[in-house]
Amino acid sequence: MKVKPKKQSDYPLNERIKYLRELRKMTQTELAQKAGITQGSLAHFEAGKNSPSVQTLVALAKGLETSPAIFFTNDDVLVFDLKKIRDRYKQVEDLPDKLYRDLNTVVILAKKMGLS
Repeated sequence: MKVKPKKQSDYPLNERIKYLRELRKMTQTELAQKAGITQGSLAHFEAGKNSPSVQTLVALAKGLETSPAIFFTNDDVLVFDLKKIRDRYKQVEDLPDKLYRDLNTVVILAKKMGLS
């Protein structure tokens, strides 16, 4: 029997936080410091013992250099993980075509909204 890989939406919030931290090769202490919370609080969030407030999720996202939306997205919602993109692609020319087009679309929209 073939095991189907899990989708992002299959993971609860606490596992998403831990996954993103480990992906960046950060310790709990490092992320907690960047987010302005205690390591103990982060450990409780990752263990599923406590739930972070929205304000804490925003701080965690900032510490992880990503958008808070990544904690809540389904698999069909595109969220750019800018830290991961920067680490993987050193130059614009290295971006895959689809990612380049998607990022370009976001930039154009941001300009139209007056965000740039």
